[in-house]
Amino acid sequence: LLGAALAMILFWIKHNEPVFLWLDVMSITVQPLIFFTAFGLLLSPIGLTTEALGGPTTLPWGVMVDAVDLPFANVPVHPLFFYTSAMAFITLLVLLYLRRWAPRYVGRLFAVMMVLYSGLWFIHYLVRWHVPNTLFGLDLFLFNQVLYLVIAMVCGVYIVRKRRLAQKKKLQHFSDL
Repeated sequence: LLGAALAMILFWIKHNEPVFLWLDVMSITVQPLIFFTAFGLLLSPIGLTTEALGGPTTLPWGVMVDAVDLPFANVPVHPLFFYTSAMAFITLLVLLYLRRWAPRYVGRLFAVMMVLYSGLWFIHYLVRWHVPNTLFGLDLFLFNQVLYLVIAMVCGVYIVRKRRLAQKKKLQHFSDL
């Protein structure tokens, strides 16, 4: 997935396409894919693995799993795929709402998506019971959360600086007239 994204970005740069415009388009179009994939895995017995289930819960959407490899059986647990599906749906609605100001602020839909998915990883971190492998000595859930926030901040700073530079050039052009 990361290789495909990098290949697309390199293609856009090579063909002089606006990268942030395409990232905004992808931010909206990928949400139904994420929603249906996560929801399908939630409904499938294959998707209910130890990594996809959170800790015990009393919430009404808890999922009962009768599995041998879980430390708890016949107890409702947090369905992490449900949270992923819900976040994809919420993100789609937010991005569609914000789309009306996207032509003036190209790239911000992508940054908003990154911030929302950072929140999703934080929710997963709070409700999980299984501790995944670490990456660079950090918990994988926290690493993803920080990574998404850093990507959003870098994109946001780049977009704001680019916009300010364009406005400065426009003002300078008018002052030269």
